[in-house]
Amino acid sequence: MAIINVSPSTNITALIASAAVSEGDVLLLADGVYNQTVVISKNYIRIVAAGNRAIFDGTNTLVAAFILAGVTGVEINGLIIRRYIVFGIAIIGGSANRILCNSISQIELFGIFVAGSSANLIWRNKIRNVDDGVLLIAASTSNWVIENTVKDSNFDGFESFLSVDANNAFISNFACDCGDNCFEIRGANNLVYRNTAVNATFADFLIASGNNIVAIENKGSNAQDGAVVTSNNAFLGRNDLHDNSQSGLEISGDFNIIQSNLITFNKDSGILLNSTANDNFIFFNRVECNTPADITNRGIDNNLLQNITGCRHKFGL
Repeated sequence: MAIINVSPSTNITALIASAAVSEGDVLLLADGVYNQTVVISKNYIRIVAAGNRAIFDGTNTLVAAFILAGVTGVEINGLIIRRYIVFGIAIIGGSANRILCNSISQIELFGIFVAGSSANLIWRNKIRNVDDGVLLIAASTSNWVIENTVKDSNFDGFESFLSVDANNAFISNFACDCGDNCFEIRGANNLVYRNTAVNATFADFLIASGNNIVAIENKGSNAQDGAVVTSNNAFLGRNDLHDNSQSGLEISGDFNIIQSNLITFNKDSGILLNSTANDNFIFFNRVECNTPADITNRGIDNNLLQNITGCRHKFGL
């Protein structure tokens, strides 16, 4: 294994493909502007910024800054990525790559795109001015998305696209000013934990297709809806959903458990159970100061137990 110094004039794709680079090598990138797309075709390559001004600039003509093509164990750390027309970083297949502490902006489509890949870590990236911030798609499973920030996305901040995008974890992320939903979560057994969403055009949190999703200790405000649940057997606990222009929590699915949430100051019911929402358990929530009602139940066989309603308590979970 070696540490290889890289400058903006280096063709990094060719370097990685050559015999000069072996699995486990570190490419240490000098400050400067890199006008290139890097295709990583070897496992366990580490690409690390030497300083804080290693800039990948696609000049609004290049497709992507980095494409990880069926590889394992690659790290991309500390880079500034801007002005690419499709991807900031794309992971296609492979597994267990680490995308850490990058600043990604002005990407026409996807900040970080993961397709058919598993066990990746996406941690502490800052993403803004994109269509979608972080997208998991095409049976991407068991990925960890932790402590990232997405601002000013035209569509979704964080998204797992279909029910086959399962067993992923979204933890302690922040999203604001989202043109669609800040968190759009599909996929069985996904975890949404301690995230914050502000100012989505539609929902701060959309919990959709794919059963058994768990959402705990998230905060959502200033959206159309704080959270929308269309899946079945989701568990939502200790979430704080407030000051949304429609519902704090809208439910259309069955057999969900809504427990110990704080839902306040929403404009079209605190909890709205639609006519398709049946056999849900609404337990021990504080649902207060919502208009026109704290809880509106239009479904069948929903069980409501020990919820606090009205407008007379101090707030705090």
